[in-house]
Amino acid sequence: MTVNLTKSGKPSLNPRQLLILRAMRDAVVAKGLDYVYPKPLMDMDAEGTCLYLTYDENNEPTGPSCIVGHALVNSGVMHMNTIREYEYTAADEVDALKNTDPGVPPHLGDPFRGAMRHGQVRQDAGETWGIAWQTVLSHLRDYYYVPSEFDLH
Repeated sequence: MTVNLTKSGKPSLNPRQLLILRAMRDAVVAKGLDYVYPKPLMDMDAEGTCLYLTYDENNEPTGPSCIVGHALVNSGVMHMNTIREYEYTAADEVDALKNTDPGVPPHLGDPFRGAMRHGQVRQDAGETWGIAWQTVLSHLRDYYYVPSEFDLH
């Protein structure tokens, strides 16, 4: 199997990963770098577990809630009725974020899901979405070439 490396010597993000990352970037831009996610009142026994969606009074999903929920729903990668099954779980447990790129060496594990998890943890710790976003990019850049289009200033 051939891994296509960029000039940096790192693999490129695959099209699905880029789609998810663009949706997350767009959510951060829409909410603002200083936006702080209002952590829902719920029993959270671990970092990085959150509500991906918001709900109406009939418990029907009305839209994405957390930074990862915005990325998955707004990218079209997951429908709200599907992501609903992952409520109260960490980003690295969401099947749609699992590595589907056979070009990523197994010893790297699943760096894309790991980056999403790290951003989710920062968000859930009360950090701004700007900090959560930078955390995602920093972790991704340890393993992948990430184009400058994702840098926010």
